[in-house]
Amino acid sequence: MVNTEAQVEAAVRCSIILSAGSDSSMLSAYLQKLSERGLPGDYELVVVNGRGLEIDEKRLAVSLPPLKVLSPGGFLSQEQLFNKASMVTRGKFLLFVSSFIEFDKHVLEESINDLAASGEKMSVSANKNFILVERFHYASQGGFEHLLQDKKIGADKGNYGRDGGCVQISSTISAAIQARRVKPWSAINGDKTLRLDYDLAQESIVFDLGAYEGQWASDIFAKYCCTIHCFEPVKAFAENIETRFAKNGKIFAHHFGLSNADKKVKISHDATASSIFRGEGKEEIYLVKAIDFLSRHNINRIDLMKVNIEGGEYDLAGHLIETGFVKNIVNLQIQFHDFVPNAKERMKEIQKNLEKTHKPTYQYEFVWENWKLR
Repeated sequence: MVNTEAQVEAAVRCSIILSAGSDSSMLSAYLQKLSERGLPGDYELVVVNGRGLEIDEKRLAVSLPPLKVLSPGGFLSQEQLFNKASMVTRGKFLLFVSSFIEFDKHVLEESINDLAASGEKMSVSANKNFILVERFHYASQGGFEHLLQDKKIGADKGNYGRDGGCVQISSTISAAIQARRVKPWSAINGDKTLRLDYDLAQESIVFDLGAYEGQWASDIFAKYCCTIHCFEPVKAFAENIETRFAKNGKIFAHHFGLSNADKKVKISHDATASSIFRGEGKEEIYLVKAIDFLSRHNINRIDLMKVNIEGGEYDLAGHLIETGFVKNIVNLQIQFHDFVPNAKERMKEIQKNLEKTHKPTYQYEFVWENWKLR
């Protein structure tokens, strides 16, 4: 059992308790990445060093929030190490991180806010390597190992539901966070209203970046009968688009994506989404420098550009702004994604630059937004 009387009263928002693992170089690289992404000042970080690794605590403390390194020695399980670490923490919330998963301050804050709003006491990732719990719930359960012994938790390989007293979260961000973001968008049926309502004509040129199955392109064409260029780098999706619009002389399928440079990258994808930033790449795809494509095809005006390229939007938008071509895009419909490092900062910077030439006509953060030329 955890000695709750020995616990320090909560004095910071969250205590991150990180397992050091067995490779000091990997640990150093991971902590350096955390410092680059930034952690809130009212957090503390406790590294549980059960393998006797050499950790330069003073150097790391310069760029990270209050840092402690706990090296209890002996042959202790990870659960025992986490329990010992919890005794020296001061956080209202405890975040147990058992592997080097990626997150930043925005992910942490939204995960905590979502947990608090849910009325539950604990959030657990599908593979249990990211566990967020209220301090008093943790203490009342008698320690870390007891958190996962609930009969409704862990019985189905981590597919948790709310009836078990916890909320399922991914290893980087709670699915419920995105669901909350999407709720107001869905309430106005944005996919069938705002995303299709533009001042277009048969002479208009539309770009569909991240065309997937081509449904948005199909809806736009049905409404305006304009010329549409569909960009889809994933082979299976691209071939389906080409087949779907084979008899349509105004819809063109391009088997590559647009970016800030010509490059080949590995992409991971499933039935609904693809990204070069998530998971282990399984398919090599081609990206073409946008400004070169536009020049080769003598395209000097785009009436509507839709961008949903699963993390690639930051490089592309920056490229369009840097080259000045953004001034030739009448409407930019874009979806930003938050799983990219420093996503919120990069999004804000792009928005700041877009304001020089465009104005937002609708804006649902990390869902959809549209920028119209001034």
